[in-house]
Amino acid sequence: MQASHVRLIKILFVIIAIKLFIVLVLFGYNNSVEDIPEQSMVFIDELLVDKSDEPSWEQRLALIRKEMPSFPLEELHRRPLGEPKCGKVPAALGIDFSNDYWQTLNNANLTYHIFGAYYDNREKMIEAPLVRVLTMINHYGKRDVVKHPETFCQLWFRNRIEPVVVNVTDYKIIWIWGGGSTMVYPTLLSCCLPKTNDTKAQEAPEMVSLVTKRCDKARNLVRVVYEPDEASTAVTYPPQQQSKQNNSTQLQKKPLRFMVCVKAMDFIYKDLSWRLIEWLELMRLLGAGKVVFYDAQMHPNMTRVLNDYMETSPGFVEDSNSDTGSELYRELVNDCLK
Repeated sequence: MQASHVRLIKILFVIIAIKLFIVLVLFGYNNSVEDIPEQSMVFIDELLVDKSDEPSWEQRLALIRKEMPSFPLEELHRRPLGEPKCGKVPAALGIDFSNDYWQTLNNANLTYHIFGAYYDNREKMIEAPLVRVLTMINHYGKRDVVKHPETFCQLWFRNRIEPVVVNVTDYKIIWIWGGGSTMVYPTLLSCCLPKTNDTKAQEAPEMVSLVTKRCDKARNLVRVVYEPDEASTAVTYPPQQQSKQNNSTQLQKKPLRFMVCVKAMDFIYKDLSWRLIEWLELMRLLGAGKVVFYDAQMHPNMTRVLNDYMETSPGFVEDSNSDTGSELYRELVNDCLK
C-alpha cells in the first residue's frame, strides 16, 4: 500500500515538473519576442524584380548567333520581299533542328546531319568557286560501289529573291572508321557555283539549303562562312606610315581561328610521343588555336607530352579523358564532331 502511494507521488511530481517546464519555455519565448528591436525587422515594400534594360535587337541577334553560329537569323531578316519561282527560304520554325548546332535532311535511306557551310574560292582549286557543306552521313563507301542519292544545293544570295540551284558534285569522306549502318561519318559535300564570264570571280552566297529535288521547299538552312584573304582586304597606308603599321601589325597577336578535334588516342603500348610533338607543332604553325584529345589509354610518354603542353601552353591542348565502356566513348570513336 505504501509503495503505491510513493509511485503516485512520483507521477504527480513528474506531471508538475513538465507543466512548469512548459510554462517557463512559453514565458521565455514571449520575453525574447518583446526584446527584438524594431530596426531588425525588415519590411520589403517592393518586389525584387530585375529592372535592367532589355537588349536591343542587334544585341539579341548577337546572342543568338553566339548560341547558334550556323543559323542565319540575321540574313533571314534582311531578305528582300517576294516569292521565288523555284524553292523557298524556310522559316525559322520550319527547320528540322537536331540541336543548336545540327540540322537534318532525310534523303532516300540516308540521313544528313548538317553542321555548317563554307565558301571556297581558292585560286588553285579547279572547281572553285564552290560551297562546301560539312555533314555527318550514316553511310560511306568507295565511289564506284556506293552511289549517293541525287542532292541539290539551293544557294541564297544577298538582295536576290531567286536562288542558284546546283547539284552536289562530290562527297568527300573526311574520316573512315569501321563500317555499319548505325555509324555516321563526316562527309564534305561540294556545290560548285556557275562561273561568271569564264572567271572565278563570284559573289559569295549568304545561305545554303540541301534538298532532294531542285525546287523543293527546304527544311534546313545554314550560314555560308566566308573569310576573304587578308591581303585582298588590307588597308593601304601612305609610305611614311607603312613601316609603323607593319611594326604594329607584327606586335599584334594573330587571332585564333579554328580548333582541331582528334580521334580517341588508344596507343597503349606504342610510344608515338615524338610524332605527337611533331604533329602538334605543325598544327601550331598552321594556325590552330586549340587541339582537343580524347584519352583512351595512351602510352605514359604521350601522356607526359600532353601534360607538358597543357602546362607550358595553356589553352592550346585539351585532354578529355573518356571511359572506353561508355556510350560517350563510342561516339568519340565514331567521330569527335558528332
